[in-house]
Order: sequence, then structure tokens, then C-alpha cells
Amino acid sequence: MEDIYRKFSSQRSECDETPDSQDLRIVLLGVCGARKSATANAILGQDVFKESRTTESEMQRGRIEDRNISIIDTPGFFNTQMTDEELQEQMMKSLFLSHPGPHVFLLIINLETFREKQKNIVEQIQMIFGAQAMKFTMVLFTGREKVSREEWIEFTESENIKELLNYFERRFHVINSKNECDPYQITMLFKIIDEMVKNNGGENYNEIYLKEEGIKQEVKKKQENEELLEQEREINPEGEIKYECKEDRMAKDNEKQEDVCKDKDLREKDAADQEHLRDQMQGLIQEIARERLDSNIALRIVLLDIHSGGPHVQFWGDREMAYRRTRRENRFECDDFENT
Repeated sequence: MEDIYRKFSSQRSECDETPDSQDLRIVLLGVCGARKSATANAILGQDVFKESRTTESEMQRGRIEDRNISIIDTPGFFNTQMTDEELQEQMMKSLFLSHPGPHVFLLIINLETFREKQKNIVEQIQMIFGAQAMKFTMVLFTGREKVSREEWIEFTESENIKELLNYFERRFHVINSKNECDPYQITMLFKIIDEMVKNNGGENYNEIYLKEEGIKQEVKKKQENEELLEQEREINPEGEIKYECKEDRMAKDNEKQEDVCKDKDLREKDAADQEHLRDQMQGLIQEIARERLDSNIALRIVLLDIHSGGPHVQFWGDREMAYRRTRRENRFECDDFENT
């Protein structure tokens, strides 16, 4: 049903204008033969609707008591000339024509043609518009002049009518037929409608309808996902259920990605540590080499200051030999250290 509504919404043209906050949008509902079109003309005070069997939803506008009134006439329920799909499509069209949404559904009941079976109309309204439509609906009885006062009281006190009105919190009004309609009756009708709109917080039906349909779509999507997950379950050779939902797979993929990033960080850290260690080793090697060079230079200077070859010379000669032997050993150790 929401798809049908959106289909008409995508074709919006004349309804693009922004409605005034005082505008009143009314959708007429009823069975075939309830004379909805005549009632619409009576409310607007002019003949703008063709008073014949309606097969398509139609909107007409008028200005009453300094406010814009939009009335959308719809095909009658239990219309034998239309399929259920065609009727539903026209009902969704009525929502589009009343953009941004109707303030009230007027259920028209003609006192002359009312039949007991027509109480099933509530089921039709709920099936097409949903249970939320009940709070936006009121009953408008027409043809009051056709029945006596006693008949009218007996009618409204009957169990069938009480049961019907209870669906709409007993919101109803009564007017005469089109040619006998009193302007005061129309004024009182608008007063009751305004009170109902106020009780609904000023919201129109489309806002509630789309919210409800959105919730339904979420529930439906969740059910479809559950069914899909059920189909994805596989039985392993041990008879255990091997089950992995999409969320689990995504979580595992994220964990793998995190592990890869951690490994990369560790490798980069190790490389940095090794580079730092190499730099330290290289610096140590250079420092040792400088110390050895300094020692060698100092020894040569001492030897140059000696003028004789006595014991003193022998002492420094022995010291030089020991120093050179130690230097060779240190060079070998240094070479081994560099090789590592």
C-alpha cells in the first residue's frame, strides 16, 4: 500500500503548493449509493462534483467561512464494478490528493439506504488505511429530514449503531439531504472536525500512516533477515549446527583487519628498534676506535721524549709491546663484534 502512495506522490504537481495552517482537508468514505458526491456539494455549497457512481478519487476546493476547504470524493466500498486492487489504488490516490494528508475521514451513512451489512465498512477502512485511521474518522449521517424524531432516536440507540460509533469514539454528526441542508449544520460539522483535529495534536493522517508503514517495513525486513539467516544455517557431519550470521562474519573480518594492523605496527617497531640498536653499536665502535687512536698517539709521544736506551727505555719498550699485543687482541674482538 505504501508503494502505491509513493507512486502517486512521485507524480505530484498541483498539490505542490504549501497548504495554509487553516486549510481543512476532508476525505469522504462510504458504500456505493451513500450519495457522497451530493454530500460534498452540500458542504461546499456548490455543485462541483458529478453526482454519479464514482470510480476515481477526485478533489474539489471551496472557501467557507474564510478558510480553504478541500474535499476528496472516493469510490464506494463494495463496488461491484471495481476489483479490490483498483479500489485500494484509488484510496491511496485520495491520500495523495489530500497532500500533505487529510485531517478527517468522513464516513457518509445515508439514513434512507443504510443496511445492517454496511457495518462491515469498518473492516474495509482498517484493512486499507490501518487501525490508526479510526482516530481520524467520524460518521456523518445524511437525510435527517427523511426520518422522524422518534425514528432518529431509535436509530441512534440501536445496538448496531452503538457498536459502529464506538469504533470512532462516538464522533458523529447529522445533516439534511443536499437540497434541504441547513448552513448551520455545516458550521457545526466544521466545529466537530476542528475539535477532533485539536485532540489529534494537529497532525494529519498521512504522518501517522507513514510512521506506521515505516514500522511495518522494519518488522517485515527483520523477519526476512531472520528467514534468510535460517536458510544459511548448515548442518555439519557431527550433526551440529554450523551457524555464522552476517554480523559475526563482519566482526571476524574486523578482528582480522585489526590483527593485520597490529602485526604491521609490531614489524615497524622492531625495525625501528633494530635501526636504533645498530646506530648505538656503530657509535660504540667509533668511540672505541677513537680511544685506541688516542692511546697510540700518546704512547708515541712518550717514546719520542726518551734520549737513552736504559732501563727506562726498556720499561716503555715492554709497555709498548704489551700495549700492541692488547691492541691486536682488541682488534680481533672488535672485528668479531662488528661481524655479529
